[in-house]
Amino acid sequence: MKRMYCRLFLLVLIISIARICRGQWTEQPIPSDISFLLTVDFSNTNIGIAGGWYITGAGNRGRTLFTTDGGLSWTNGQIPDSVSSIVTLAFVTPGTAYAVGGYNIQSSSYKANKRLIPKSEYSNARGIEQYAKQIGIDLSSPHRGRFLVTTDQGRTWFAKGKLPDSCG
Repeated sequence: MKRMYCRLFLLVLIISIARICRGQWTEQPIPSDISFLLTVDFSNTNIGIAGGWYITGAGNRGRTLFTTDGGLSWTNGQIPDSVSSIVTLAFVTPGTAYAVGGYNIQSSSYKANKRLIPKSEYSNARGIEQYAKQIGIDLSSPHRGRFLVTTDQGRTWFAKGKLPDSCG
């Protein structure tokens, strides 16, 4: 009888632990047109932002999302059309956040056959091409770094300053 109570106690303990562990993470719905989320930040339990990119026929396009209900629902933020990827973002005040990523350079403003990072410099670096691909940047295409700011909790984003050409 004693053995049966021990087994029953262990079974109840295992089920309880499983429920506690499962309750920590819950999948949240996000808009279907985002391919990869790379970063998430919350200013409080309700206000949050996320960033990443999605794949289009013409290449990658950056994407930001915002939530006002703790992540139960997400809405697309507005970012400049040229942004190809949002790599990281963070709130600095409850309403203001910064984001960094990459943007596509228009072919008219880009000298033909010029690379921002010469192939010889990055081809030997382990994993840089794979990492760039994971964050939505094609190193063979002209691109540069982009710094964005929002002052309305992630609804709209604007370019903030100009990064040096070496931030590619």
